[in-house]
Amino acid sequence: MSHDELSPLGDHSLQPLITVSDLVMPHELEGDGPDRKPPLGERLRRYSPVRILMGLMVLGGAGSLAAWRIHQRIIDAAPVHATYFAPYVDATLSPTYAFQDPTQNDAKQTVLGFVVASGTNGCSPTWGGVYTPSAANQDLALNSRLAEYASIGGTAIVSFGGQAHTHLSMACTTPTSLAAAYQQIIRQYDQHIVDFDIEGPALTSQAATLRRAAALSIVAHEDPGIQIWLTLPATPQGLSDPGIAAIRAMLLKRVPLAGVNVMTMDFTSTPGGLVQTAESALTAAHQQLTTLFAEYRIPLNSHQIWNHMGVTFQIGQNNVVGQRVSLQGASQLVAWSTSQAIGRVSFWSLNRDAPCAASLANEAVYSNTCSDAQTAPLAFSSEIEHQIPASVQRGRGLIQVTTTVSANPANAPFPIWSASFPYPAGYKVVWGGYIYEAKWYNQGQQPTQQFEYAYQTPWELLGPVLESDHAPTLPTLPPGADPTWEPTVTYQPGQVVEFEGLPYQAKWANQAQSPASAMADPTISPWQPLWSYPGEPPLTATN
Repeated sequence: MSHDELSPLGDHSLQPLITVSDLVMPHELEGDGPDRKPPLGERLRRYSPVRILMGLMVLGGAGSLAAWRIHQRIIDAAPVHATYFAPYVDATLSPTYAFQDPTQNDAKQTVLGFVVASGTNGCSPTWGGVYTPSAANQDLALNSRLAEYASIGGTAIVSFGGQAHTHLSMACTTPTSLAAAYQQIIRQYDQHIVDFDIEGPALTSQAATLRRAAALSIVAHEDPGIQIWLTLPATPQGLSDPGIAAIRAMLLKRVPLAGVNVMTMDFTSTPGGLVQTAESALTAAHQQLTTLFAEYRIPLNSHQIWNHMGVTFQIGQNNVVGQRVSLQGASQLVAWSTSQAIGRVSFWSLNRDAPCAASLANEAVYSNTCSDAQTAPLAFSSEIEHQIPASVQRGRGLIQVTTTVSANPANAPFPIWSASFPYPAGYKVVWGGYIYEAKWYNQGQQPTQQFEYAYQTPWELLGPVLESDHAPTLPTLPPGADPTWEPTVTYQPGQVVEFEGLPYQAKWANQAQSPASAMADPTISPWQPLWSYPGEPPLTATN
């Protein structure tokens, strides 16, 4: 299968799991003896005749079975490390900022933004939509400045995306072309850490989310040591649903993540002030990640999750009028972040870490080249460096879910999802090695389908199929318990037959229509299975 195909099954073809539990046998019913055959109504009550949704079955015979075995681990798991400082620089803003000059930037890591799609050539990486890598070297002397920064021990981190311009994930139409665009920059600048600032349409687009995850799966496969940060906007209540979807897409594609960087800026409201709102947003995001990682059985404790998080705030006046981070506020937020063992602290931007001229010294005016909250150059950088002295980024391990396929069918406890089956609320299925439960009646909606908001999906992820999971044994009726189905017989509504050891009831008159059709498409099949599968909701009066 090519990388452009976004099937959650990868290269593996799964056959259905056909198992049943709690099938009540005739001799188990109360009566005069073990051989008594009860009335049909009693048998229906005991058999729980709910339409059985069993997954993909090859009609006319039993197909081979396969199950998923899931292993979760943290790749190169590392202990909790000290917080490091990595300010952003707008690499294409005029006047050009001298991030390579230690008198202008004392941080040991600097995030350079932003690599986006070309304004003229679509799926071609550029700096700011204008400079190709060669043009950036020619016009901005970027290669020389990067070499100078490296010579004094600095690490430059390229950031893809940002608030403006078209993201590569929107311009590139396939995962392979998107991966190639990412790899061009990664190799050009010998990147070991990369940042993806995902905002605007690139965040809310389901197609872009899937392409990005598939592309970064390719990148990570070809460069296993790459450290990938996702930088995502937040609300006072934490990460948005599209932000969670972006992380989930990465986990589903087995993309190893270095961390999630939370942008605490430009809130719609700031109850208690901007700094307190930022702390609340980070705390909520931490809880969201705790829940999400638990779903994928990623064994990180609270401190380790904080250590895989970052915070980025905007110094001085923010884009939203009335929202402003003072020098004191920045100091408070950094102190709080380090007390939580947050892995990374960033701000936007070094270009702005300078006092504004008198004409711009107004809280309501936003400038790209100064902030209104300081009287000395590099005041914010100096304050943060004072709290996080000579901070150097160290490997924190990569968050990753790794799956392997087991040939042992005893591992998967529920049926494989099928597009042809109508699933009632509460029904459990296996898809892509994970167990999902239907939140409401649905048909044809794949459990891994991405939605803009979490509440829109009809499936709830319960967790992976574990090695310790097993499928229940399929019991069969004893010979003669019911008449064996015959293709030459015309069956009337309500008649019960045995087919491959299991009971079925005719829903309407039919002839030569095999009960196997109930497993192909139960909606149009004339047969109703009279047995239940684990995960199927209990029979109710409305079934």
